[in-house]
Amino acid sequence: MNSSIKHMLLAIASVIFGSAAVVAEADDLTDLSFEELLSVEVTSVAKKPQRVEEASAAIFVITQDDIKRTGATTIPELLRLVPGLEVGVIDASNTAVSARGFNWRFSNKLLVLVDGRAVYQSLWSGVLWDQQLTPVEDIDRIEVVRGPGATLYGANAVNGVVNIVTKHAVDTLGGLATLQGGLATVSEQGLGRFFARQGARLGKRGAMRLYVTGGDDPSLIDEGGEAFNNGVRALQTGFRIDWEPNDLDAFTLQGDYQTLDFEVTLTLTSLFEDALSGTPLIPMLAPDRTTREDAEGYNILGRWTRAWSSDNRLSVQLYFDHTTRSEFDLMTRANTFDIDISHNIAWGEGRFDTVWGAGYRSVDDEALSIGDISFQQPAFQADLFSAFLQQDIFFFDRRLRISAGSKFEHNDFTGFEVQPSLRAIWVEERGWSLWGAVSRAVRTPSRLETSLDANFGRIEADPLSGFPLPIDIAVLGDLNLDAEDLLAFEVGFRKDWGGSVVLDLAGYLHKYDDLFEVLRAPERLQFAPFGPGGFPAPVLIEQDLLIVNGDKGSILGLEGALQFHPKPWWGVKLAGDVRRINYPALEASESGLNALFLGDTPHYQLSVRSNVDITPTLTTTLWARRVGPLTQSDTDGYTDLDFRIGYRLSSNFELSVLGENLAARARREFPSELYPAPFGFVERKVSASLLARF
Repeated sequence: MNSSIKHMLLAIASVIFGSAAVVAEADDLTDLSFEELLSVEVTSVAKKPQRVEEASAAIFVITQDDIKRTGATTIPELLRLVPGLEVGVIDASNTAVSARGFNWRFSNKLLVLVDGRAVYQSLWSGVLWDQQLTPVEDIDRIEVVRGPGATLYGANAVNGVVNIVTKHAVDTLGGLATLQGGLATVSEQGLGRFFARQGARLGKRGAMRLYVTGGDDPSLIDEGGEAFNNGVRALQTGFRIDWEPNDLDAFTLQGDYQTLDFEVTLTLTSLFEDALSGTPLIPMLAPDRTTREDAEGYNILGRWTRAWSSDNRLSVQLYFDHTTRSEFDLMTRANTFDIDISHNIAWGEGRFDTVWGAGYRSVDDEALSIGDISFQQPAFQADLFSAFLQQDIFFFDRRLRISAGSKFEHNDFTGFEVQPSLRAIWVEERGWSLWGAVSRAVRTPSRLETSLDANFGRIEADPLSGFPLPIDIAVLGDLNLDAEDLLAFEVGFRKDWGGSVVLDLAGYLHKYDDLFEVLRAPERLQFAPFGPGGFPAPVLIEQDLLIVNGDKGSILGLEGALQFHPKPWWGVKLAGDVRRINYPALEASESGLNALFLGDTPHYQLSVRSNVDITPTLTTTLWARRVGPLTQSDTDGYTDLDFRIGYRLSSNFELSVLGENLAARARREFPSELYPAPFGFVERKVSASLLARF
C-alpha cells in the first residue's frame, strides 16, 4: 500500500495546481427535508424534469446526503440503498447488480446510464462494474427506476434504469481532495483510495473541472482467511465543461479515461452442477491458477440543450465509448457511437405534454480467443435505429395524468421491436398519490448468447459412475435467437405526513416469455479403428449444450421505503423488498447453466439506516441490512452492519472513520457462475478518510 499512497500524493499534486481561494460547495441535497426530497426534480422517468411525487413509476433517488453519510465509494455499494435492487460481490473486480431478479455477473435486464451515456455492453449483455469509476464526490444524484423503461430508453431497459447524474461544473469550483486508507481485518490486506479535483470559471458563463481518482481494492478471502490474489488497482481521470452562452442554450462536453489491472483466480471447483444426472458437469483438470488481467476505456460526450421555456426544450446528445479488456482467455474490444435527440413541449394551455425523440447507435466489437472460449463471429458490427413518442394528458386540474407512448426500434439481432406503455397517476393535494402502469419491454440477445463457442472440458470415462466413454462438453450460441419479452403490471402508492414521515410502496407482476435457457442436444459418438481389422469403435461422446429461447417465467414482488424523523437530530430510513419467483427452466436438468441467464436472487431484503447528528460538526450513521439466501447456489443469507462517524474539523477539512461488514468476520455474497472461480468471502474492513477543500 505504500506505493499506492505515493501514487495518490503525486496525482493530487498534479491536479490541484496553484493555490485557490476556499470555495464552498454549492447548495446540494444534504439539507433538504423529506417533504422537499419528494419535490426534487428527476428526468429518468419521462425524459423531462418532474417531481418525484408526480412520477408514475417506482423511482428512488440517492442524494448527495446519502452518498456522504454512507461513506460508500463505488456505485454498486450505493445501489444497496435502493429497494428492489440486488447487489452481490463476486470477487474483487466483479459485482452482480440487478433489479427485480435475474442477478448474476452480467445482469442483462438493467440499463445503466452515466449522464445519458449507456454503459451497458452488448458484447456481454451487462455492465462491467469495475470499470464504472465515476467519483462519488462528483455525483449530484442517482435516479433509479425499477420496472420497465423501454418506452423511452429502448431494449434492455427491462427491469430497471439507473441514471447517474454528475454535478454541473459550476457546482464544483475550487479544489477538493479525498485520501482514504484502511485495512481488511482478517487477511490484513491494505486498501486505499484517492480523489482530487480542480474547478474553475471560464469567463462569465462557463465553468470546468478536472479530476483524477484511483485506488487499491483487496481480494476476497477463502475459508481459511487467506487472500486469493492481489485484488484490483484502478485509475481514472476526466473533465467536464459547461457553458451557457445565453439564456436559451446550454452546452456540455465531458470525458473520462480509465485503466485497471486485476487478478483472476481459477480453481478445481466445478463450473456447473447437476447438469448430467446430478454429476458435476466440468471438473477442471488443471491446477489452480491466478492470472493478471487488465482493462482500459475512454469516452467523450457532448450535449446541446435549448430551452425556449420550461415547457419547451430540445436536447441533442452524442457520445463515443471505447472499452478493451482481457479476461476468460479472451481479448475483447468494443466501440460505441450514439446520437440521441429528444424534444419536450407542453401545449393546449398546459393540458398536453409531448415528449418525442429519435436515435442511432453503432456498435462494433471484437473477441479474440487465446484459449477454449471463442466466438463463432470474432468481429461484429451492429446498427440500432430508434424513435419514441410519449403523450401526457392532464385532467381534473392536473391531479390526474395519463401517459401513453412507445419505443420503435430496429436492431441487427432481432429486427423490429415495439415497446409500448400506458401509465396513470393521481396526485392529491393532501400529500398522497396513486399510480399504475402496464408496459412491454424486450431484451435483445448479446454476442455471448448468439455467438458463443466454448469447449469447457472433458469428463473422463468412469464406468462405475455411468460414463463408459469420455465426454467432451461444448456450449454453443444461436445466431437466430429471438428477444426475451416482458409484460409488466405495476401499481404504487406514496404518502407524505407533513414532511416528517414519507412512505413509498410499489407492487409488480412481471411476466416473461422466450427466456434464454440451455438445451441439451443429442449426444454424438466419435469412432476410431479398433483391433486387427480396424473395426470402428466408439471412443468419445460429444455433448453440445445449446442456448435457446425457452420457457416462460414470472416474478411477483413488493418494494417499499419509509423515511421519518423521530427527532430533529435523528433520521431513520428503511427500505425493503420481497418477491416470489417462478422460473420453470431452473427445474430442468441443465439448471446449472440456466442460472447464467436466470440468475440467483434473494427472495427478501431489508435495510435500516439511522443518521444521528450529535453536534453540528459530528455525525454518525449506522446501516444494517438483511439479505435472504440464494437458493440456486446454496448461499446462506447474511446480516450486514456498517458504521460511519464524521467530524468537520473546519470549513476546509473533514475527517471520517468507516467500519464495513461489521456483523461477521467474513461472509459469502455471490458465486462466480461464468467460470470456475473460488467462492470467496467478503471480510470486515476499517478505514479513515480525510477530505480537504482548497
